[in-house]
Amino acid sequence: QPANFRRFELEHYDTNQMAKLLKRQPQTLRVYYNKTGSAYGITPVRIGHRLYWPKTQVRRVSKGLPAVAQTQEETA
Repeated sequence: QPANFRRFELEHYDTNQMAKLLKRQPQTLRVYYNKTGSAYGITPVRIGHRLYWPKTQVRRVSKGLPAVAQTQEETA
């Protein structure tokens, strides 16, 4: 595998890994993605037929936080 893809894999979870962390079935995430283009506020990167989810956003959601941190302007 090219070095760039290895680095990409270090920064992203595949659907099965994300499902395990969020205690959901992988198919649940795929259904949400197919209906809305995201799951739990996280938009994956699609490569071929696979979905890759940013680790930082998945970790935030697993802790009960929004996928993306809100800025102060958004909360005002």
